[in-house]
Amino acid sequence: MAMKTTFLFGAGVSVSAGVPTAIKMTEQMLANITSRKRKDRVADVLKYVIGGLMFQNSTKGGDPYAGVNIEDLFNSIAMLGNRRELEAAPFIGSWHYKVDEFDTEMPSIDDYQPIYDAIVYQMMHDIKDAMKNARIDHCSGDKIDQALSGLINKERYYGVAKSIGTEIEKMVNQLPSSIDKNLSTKPKVAFNNFNISMNNVIRDATGKRKGKLFEDAMKVMVRELKHLVWISDADKTAYLDPLLMWCKSGNCASIASLNYDNGIESSAKRLGVRIHNGLECIQENGEFGHQPGSVSLIKLHGSINWTYKRREDGSISQEVIENEDDKFADEQYDPALIFGQKNKLTAKGPFLDLYRAYRDSLNESANLVVSGYSFADSHINESILKWLNRSTAGKLIILDPNVDKLRRDYRGFVHQLMTHPKKDNIEFIQGYFAEGILECLNKV
Repeated sequence: MAMKTTFLFGAGVSVSAGVPTAIKMTEQMLANITSRKRKDRVADVLKYVIGGLMFQNSTKGGDPYAGVNIEDLFNSIAMLGNRRELEAAPFIGSWHYKVDEFDTEMPSIDDYQPIYDAIVYQMMHDIKDAMKNARIDHCSGDKIDQALSGLINKERYYGVAKSIGTEIEKMVNQLPSSIDKNLSTKPKVAFNNFNISMNNVIRDATGKRKGKLFEDAMKVMVRELKHLVWISDADKTAYLDPLLMWCKSGNCASIASLNYDNGIESSAKRLGVRIHNGLECIQENGEFGHQPGSVSLIKLHGSINWTYKRREDGSISQEVIENEDDKFADEQYDPALIFGQKNKLTAKGPFLDLYRAYRDSLNESANLVVSGYSFADSHINESILKWLNRSTAGKLIILDPNVDKLRRDYRGFVHQLMTHPKKDNIEFIQGYFAEGILECLNKV
């Protein structure tokens, strides 16, 4: 019986296709959102959370300038948006003041405008009506003429005074029609003052209200994520060709990927290699269902072109479907993904079934090749340890451009592997995936 091999890939595998690493992706996403023409508070939220995560890393003795993993960013923002639902919420008296400030949702200018218009219009109508009832008659006009003449104090100027009085009479009597013309105008300066005053009154009267800024930030980030990980040029995935052709020969138990991009699918489509992602089989019978003649691709954390199927009534089902390439540009759909290094197991969708398929693949494999993976997911690390503990475990090959750094990190998972009783079964290959995959294939 041929010795099977399982491949486990992280974000580093997709770098050669132009997809940023998990840390570079955070930097690129922040830059893209900050540079948007439409300014909002989402960029401020990202800056605040990224700064907090950098501070947290430094308190643990890590390098504060090492950057922030994109999945940590997603997970933190999702947690802050749902912080009132956390199990520990009853025991937390207050959060950082900026969290509450971001979560304060005050009425916008559009909310105030109708109130302002109603007040100003009513006042102007009341003034107009009052002036209609107090029009200057001829008797009042004569008194104005006499007063002006007395002010001038020269009888010969009575004609001039009478002319001035007549103009005043005309002007006052025309005020109602002048107000009518101005009822359609909105004095901007006065409205801005009104806006500020109303904000202060409502804040003092109602206090802070739960807003949706963290939820909005998640939506904006997912839209940006689509553009960062989707590979539209199939030629960029040519470096994956040797792997797929080797897997097509039948010695590959499966390719397990933690990535959201479409790199492997793109390469397979160009080569004419059939890919089985298990979605239809999981929906039909709850099993991944490896198919003969196909390469099994287990996308443990979902894919950028997966989405939850909508029912006829518009509600979201638990079934995950794969979007066609031509529908990918539709920014309205939400990808079926799971984020966060501490929150990867969920009963929603196919993810538990996919993880079980990955574990089954390990159980039938003599070799495991790991590339581009940061060893930051505890349940993935545990699966590697359990596989290594098996008496039939063969080679564990780790292909990474930062092998020396992984070995020096005494707190990391790789250091734990280096002290394992089967440490002699572990082999390190220095380099990126595109540079070292052929060497890996020759060793399994």
